[in-house]
Amino acid sequence: MRKCNFCNLKIKDMTSSCPLCGGVLEGTDVGEMTYPNVFKRTKAINIIFRVLLFLSIVSVIICVQVNYHTDFSFKWSLIVAMSLLFALWLIYLFTKEGAGYRLRTFGGVMAGVILVVFIDYLCGFKRWSINYVFPATIITVDAVLLLLMLINRRNFQSYTLLIGGLFLISLIPPILYLRGIVTDYRVAHLAAIIVFITLLGVVILGGSRVKQELKRRFYIGG
Repeated sequence: MRKCNFCNLKIKDMTSSCPLCGGVLEGTDVGEMTYPNVFKRTKAINIIFRVLLFLSIVSVIICVQVNYHTDFSFKWSLIVAMSLLFALWLIYLFTKEGAGYRLRTFGGVMAGVILVVFIDYLCGFKRWSINYVFPATIITVDAVLLLLMLINRRNFQSYTLLIGGLFLISLIPPILYLRGIVTDYRVAHLAAIIVFITLLGVVILGGSRVKQELKRRFYIGG
């Protein structure tokens, strides 16, 4: 630690002169950082992510080789590859600077649904992923958003767009049912109805607060 004899001020950071008088500091210590080194943390996260990416690629190569030379009729190595990709995506989402809870929520959920559908497809496409898992996931996310709104009651209107986006997603299974892709409509329709009731409740009960939130989000004047 260095010191300005004129101001009697002790300096802890890396400055070479007194911040008050501009005088030369005495002392032989180089000083220390008095604020968190954000770049060091970001660099460490990037290194860890690259190591995990490298290990994942190596693991996939090994699994593909083993799968190919044993019984390639069931491509389990592709399930391993997709699972590792899903895990890396989650790590990226939750360590990325500036990634909000909206991106993390929908990015994680949709990636999980894609993984489940892919596994179902490789296992013969019994349609359990789109008949039950996909709509059940929508219901679960809706319940989580409701819980968050109850916890954050003073700012519950901020979840309006999330509920609206979830409602649009909940329309996908019924549309797939009309196209003949989804074969069991019960859970799909139940999910769409539940999310619609949630959205309707937020809009009606929220009133002017929801209106102001939508204006703020979409920059609507007046």
